[in-house]
Amino acid sequence: MNKKNNLRKNAVQKIQKKVSEDFCFQTLCSDIKLTQSAYDYYKEHQTELKDVISSDVILAFDTNLLLDLYKMSNAERCEFLKFMNNNAHRIIIPSQVEGEFMRHRLEKIEAFQNQLKNLKEQAKLYVTNLKKANKTASGQLKQLSQNSLVKNDMEDVLPLIEELRQYIDKNDTSDEFKRKLDELVEPISKTLDDNVEKLLSSSICESNDPVLQALCKTQILKSLSEEELSFIRDKYKLLLKDFNEHKVEGEYKKLPYCFPGCGDRKKINDGYDPTGDFIIYHELLAYMSREDKDVIFLTRDIAKSDWIMIDGNPFNHYIVDVYRNTQNMLYIFNAEKFIPLTFMPVIGNDEQEDEDDCIGIDEETMAMKYIEEHNDKIESEKDLDDNATDNTITRPRLPYLRDIDEGRFMYELSILESWAKNNGQGFVTVYWLIYQILRRKHFDFHTSKQMMQKLNEEGKIELYHVSGNTNLCIKTKH
Repeated sequence: MNKKNNLRKNAVQKIQKKVSEDFCFQTLCSDIKLTQSAYDYYKEHQTELKDVISSDVILAFDTNLLLDLYKMSNAERCEFLKFMNNNAHRIIIPSQVEGEFMRHRLEKIEAFQNQLKNLKEQAKLYVTNLKKANKTASGQLKQLSQNSLVKNDMEDVLPLIEELRQYIDKNDTSDEFKRKLDELVEPISKTLDDNVEKLLSSSICESNDPVLQALCKTQILKSLSEEELSFIRDKYKLLLKDFNEHKVEGEYKKLPYCFPGCGDRKKINDGYDPTGDFIIYHELLAYMSREDKDVIFLTRDIAKSDWIMIDGNPFNHYIVDVYRNTQNMLYIFNAEKFIPLTFMPVIGNDEQEDEDDCIGIDEETMAMKYIEEHNDKIESEKDLDDNATDNTITRPRLPYLRDIDEGRFMYELSILESWAKNNGQGFVTVYWLIYQILRRKHFDFHTSKQMMQKLNEEGKIELYHVSGNTNLCIKTKH
């Protein structure tokens, strides 16, 4: 592009479009050429995950993604914050997200600290249960060992828990058993207490918050004007009226009338403003139009299916609308599928969404709910050991799980390796790949392990151990 065109483009970028009837979300488009141009642009400019991690494409975060950082184990949070710090120059935070984040931040910090304190009491509770019912207590100890905080931040507790579980499974409730039980439980309780105290002393607090510190390095968008916000709220009401009229005609009929934030319509009955997501959408439109840039929007608010469809695919009319308004593209993704972390909460979710009358619950949510309910049937990290035999493994075929092929296995591994190199510990564990990442993408554990063994025999991957880490690791061979 020559100097003259550069000056013209810069002049255009400085023009701030106001949200109005000529620059806002519309459900339908009657322009054939514009529609096809939008679809072509979407496909031609879409960036693959493995390239996004280290590219300069603009990223925008939803409120739920930021607040969920307070629910994660320290290890996962540190990885995500390292990613944020390394990429702060290309991360934007909508003003609406900023406001929502600040309103709920302190309650999330307090909830995490309370969960840490509760871990201290869990060991004593497990001891009582052990003496009453060995089988039940053994399962509870397994759950404790799989707690994200214990697994990621208290590795010295895991072998003590495993030793206790093995002893329980081999013995009955004799006096000798009870004596040995108390002897084995004491170091677990003490080690848990020591770890909790250490984590509490360094945990996030209101005035020492690494999440807040990382966000300060990003670009926080300026709020829309009161006039624009008033227009957006009126527009929301009109779109919701159309949506409700077509909703009764069935799923197919209502899809073209979905819009960002329509899944929050029940908030109206509870006296809350439902327009938060709709405002975020228009803030992003304004940014894209002003800066002439594409944006990737990451959210975990997928259960209502008003950002993306139930199957994870984009709404076609969103693609057309974004292009019509900006001549650029907004790519909307489920953050769990886009960022190679589990986002598994350390604390329980006390804010369950009312799922009745939602547009739809995505397949992954249903699958993960089933997995959590049948967790006792799923292989453990021990089953991934080099010497584990297939006939020792229970093989439930869970709904929605599928077999993985070589290409997909190597692709997912390459993404994790890229993430680990730039944001993690520099290595990928087998457990993390197969159980935490592939399982959340609906791949069967047993066949994933078989594929791993096949690729290892063919010399395409290497299984190894890292000094100071007991977990089996995996990497590609170049």
